Amino acid sequence: MDSEIYFSDPEHLDDPYDCQVDMLATLARAAKDNSLTLSKAVRRPLSTFLELLQGLGIHRFQSRRQTTLQRLLDSVTFLDQIQNDILGFGVCCFSGTVDNALMWSHYAGGHKGVCLYYEIPVSFIVDPANGILGYSPVTYGDEALFDWLVSTRQLDGITQLDAAIQIMKRALTAKGKDWAYENEARLIRPETGTLRIEPEFLKQLCFGLRTSDQHKERLREIVEDKYNDVTFAEIRHEGNRDFGIAVYEV
Repeated sequence: MDSEIYFSDPEHLDDPYDCQVDMLATLARAAKDNSLTLSKAVRRPLSTFLELLQGLGIHRFQSRRQTTLQRLLDSVTFLDQIQNDILGFGVCCFSGTVDNALMWSHYAGGHKGVCLYYEIPVSFIVDPANGILGYSPVTYGDEALFDWLVSTRQLDGITQLDAAIQIMKRALTAKGKDWAYENEARLIRPETGTLRIEPEFLKQLCFGLRTSDQHKERLREIVEDKYNDVTFAEIRHEGNRDFGIAVYEV
């Protein structure tokens, strides 16, 4: 067990739509959209609503945003290059959830595997030597990229290149709402493959419900030989619920 994390290429992720959003089509729809994403709690008569928007300067924001999107649309070759570049990027996926039964079934061999808990410091992520472009939680929704394009201020008045970078990052961290149970976050690099990390980033190893005693013993030997201060835990049935699972340190 080496101190490495792996960056997959988008075409080999589980979801065939993952990182495969048609950015040209989504940008075209967003550039034509005049709506704003507002809280459902905002309920105003039309006249008051328009006054509110004008008071906030929203009309200027919309104009600048749509101008930026339209400039990108006018550079079809540039957009095509971005779409192709995304397929060469590396994505390292993490979850903020350890007690989700579906996750154990899908990603840990039907609860026979293990879950590794890492704490990766910001200093490592921003170190240019590691080539990491960014870290971001995944945004879930049937229109995750489109909704961001029509509501974000991050594209307000920036250059074409900076806008393209922001859109690329968002496209790499957007998934359909059916995947929300994963509670995922991602590290992004411009290349695939492994990246060495410090051994002390590993904080805990959690065994699944069906991890064999033989594998538990072997993994304990490896971890205790190569790593310091790593704790162990295991998934158990939670008695208060028919299908509940919980994490217990061992």
